[in-house]
Amino acid sequence: MDNETPEYLEYLRNYSNDKGIELICLSIHQDFVDPDPDERDRNVQHTIKCIKIANSLGIKYIRLNSGRWNTTKSFDDLMANRGIEPILPV
Repeated sequence: MDNETPEYLEYLRNYSNDKGIELICLSIHQDFVDPDPDERDRNVQHTIKCIKIANSLGIKYIRLNSGRWNTTKSFDDLMANRGIEPILPV
């Protein structure tokens, strides 16, 4: 989202209401299993920000993708293995 100011979020909420469009879900993407603790923290902060945006827009539901190990680099290979990938090495 290019503009996350309160004014713009209010505009979007009012615009959708005026057009009779209910904003019902926000889909967000982050990675809570990244091995880098700083990256995990950035993802937690991103999620908190998205929850606040959803609230500003009157959105009641959030679809949250929690991340993956990234031990299978190719998404096609990951899907061929039904989304199962090896865990990170210890």
